[in-house]
Amino acid sequence: MVHDNPFQENNEDASLYFGPQPKPPSKKQIKEDNRRKRSLGEEYTNSVGKAVPAKKPREITCKCTSSSCRSLTSDQIADLNSSYWNLGDFSRQRDYLLSCVQTVPVKRHRANAAKPRSIMYHYVFRVKDEDGNEVDVSVCRARFLAVLNIGKKSLVHAKSTAQNGFSKPDQRGKQAPAHKLKPDQYAAVMQHIASFPKVESHYCRKTSSLEYLDHLLTISLMYKLYKLEHSNDGRMVGYESYRRIFHREFHLSFHKPKKDQCSTCAIYNNLSPEEKENKKEAQMLHLKNKELARELKAGYKEQALKDPTHKSFSFDLQSVLYTPCSEVSGFYYKRKFNAYNFTIYDQATRDGRCFFWNETDGEKGSNEIGTALWSHLNSLPTTVKEVSFISDCCGGQNRNRFIASLLLHAVRTLHIERIDHLFLESGHTHMEVDSMHSNIERAKKGRCIYAPSEWLAVLRSARNFSITKDPEPLQIRPYSVKVMTFDTIFDLKDLRKCTVLSPLEKNSKKEAVNWMFIKRLRYEKKHPEAIFYQKNYDSQDFMKMDAPAVFSTVKKRGRPSKKQPPASQASTLENFEYEMKKAYTGPLPISIKKKQDLVKLCSDGLIPSEFHEFYQGLPAVASKKDRLPLPDITEEDEDGPAVMLNPQEEDEESDEDLYDVDDS
Repeated sequence: MVHDNPFQENNEDASLYFGPQPKPPSKKQIKEDNRRKRSLGEEYTNSVGKAVPAKKPREITCKCTSSSCRSLTSDQIADLNSSYWNLGDFSRQRDYLLSCVQTVPVKRHRANAAKPRSIMYHYVFRVKDEDGNEVDVSVCRARFLAVLNIGKKSLVHAKSTAQNGFSKPDQRGKQAPAHKLKPDQYAAVMQHIASFPKVESHYCRKTSSLEYLDHLLTISLMYKLYKLEHSNDGRMVGYESYRRIFHREFHLSFHKPKKDQCSTCAIYNNLSPEEKENKKEAQMLHLKNKELARELKAGYKEQALKDPTHKSFSFDLQSVLYTPCSEVSGFYYKRKFNAYNFTIYDQATRDGRCFFWNETDGEKGSNEIGTALWSHLNSLPTTVKEVSFISDCCGGQNRNRFIASLLLHAVRTLHIERIDHLFLESGHTHMEVDSMHSNIERAKKGRCIYAPSEWLAVLRSARNFSITKDPEPLQIRPYSVKVMTFDTIFDLKDLRKCTVLSPLEKNSKKEAVNWMFIKRLRYEKKHPEAIFYQKNYDSQDFMKMDAPAVFSTVKKRGRPSKKQPPASQASTLENFEYEMKKAYTGPLPISIKKKQDLVKLCSDGLIPSEFHEFYQGLPAVASKKDRLPLPDITEEDEDGPAVMLNPQEEDEESDEDLYDVDDS
């Protein structure tokens, strides 16, 4: 049964209508509707909620002696009233009043008048008589106002502001408020906000124009800097005006390197009770996965404490270390030079290692992370047979086929017999390695960092030597620091193509593998041509991905052969060799604008002279864009990791394309 819209008048079946509900009008729409009704003389509600009746002709007892004043019929009065209000426009209504007013000279003057008048007004309505002819009917002012239902002020205003027989244009709402900002004040605020360096979102450039400011900035701090510049030049504005311009005129946000709260839990907590009930099962599974992942992490740690042949490490990439770094206000207006610190923490001995490089030596992708892991695995004593890694689930750095190929290559060629890699539940990736980042931030507090080399002293002094007594004596050593340069970073893309014949997209049952859902990976020396994985934390068994080896010796010139190995070599990895290929042939350039900002800081004397040569010698190109350092925005992004985990184009020359997925 189809019912009419229940919101139409006199609809008896309104309760049976299940269609879309009308959206209630906004305050602005209500105000505009009342303004329109007022201009048409219709009933409306004023700003204080009082109902104002419609403009109908008023009843009046005229005391004038003119007979024509009483000659208007009720129909003629109604027509005059409706004709006036149906104009619906302030200026046209005032023009109508002026057309009905005739100015004539005064015929008689009073002898004792203090201010004798020189003119007088006649009020004339043009109506149709019984024969349909238009005639002028002269009325008194009281009758004129009563017929149109207007006040005396409206008539006086129309006559006093008339210009050449026409009313003056309506000026209501066109006067600038006394507290409104002056154009030069507004321009000063716009210019100040625009002076701060901005970077694009890395993953969502195609779908969002949002840009990011330095994570150290806030609107309050920006306003304080504005006051320092314009406190004495007459362009000072209030904080609310500054904040309003920031939100209305700019599409900006402040970059937050890491999420402090799980987005899944935050979204669930903001749902209505009904929506929470619908999402309860998924939320409970999310919390269960969090606890299961923590139990697995604790199990690895306990095993490492008991078994000297097992090592358990948690690792993470620290937030970008910006250089120069100081509380000097001039630094906030310039682009910073980026340095990166990858940290590895021993769960049992509490030893920490830092792998440090800057943006001219490498990016923040799997090449750099894999190189650090390879260096760390090579430094382990030969007594270590099993290694477990715990990390977050960032696809661009940790959970991808390139890191998987590296760890598989490690069990094939090193003394390690098994490697496990556990990915914690997204949003709940708190690990022991985070304590390294806290100590580094604490050591940096109050220091002025003018060059990347000065970060090394901060890293080394972040933790002092000590001996713990509870539960057992344990030496706590300072963090070891290793500097990585562009000529020491390996190409994991080449490693994957030259050591693993399979693209790692299907398991042994020919089912597609979605790397975003992998919770744990395992690599074993006794299975050198397979990668085992789990999609659930509570799974007892591992699923298998075939990873047949490419049996080539030291890599030769030209493209690697994709032919299957001979049958005689298909079951052995003896004499298997692979020479790591360098990822970069030279220093990576920065953007021209960033270099100009850094050189400007040097010329202004904000950076000490001993560091000028370093910044002036940085390579720079115009094609380089400043963007948020990936992947600090989120651990799992709908646009980014899906491409990064399963890249289709593997014949390109650079790993960078795996992350700049939206570049054209």
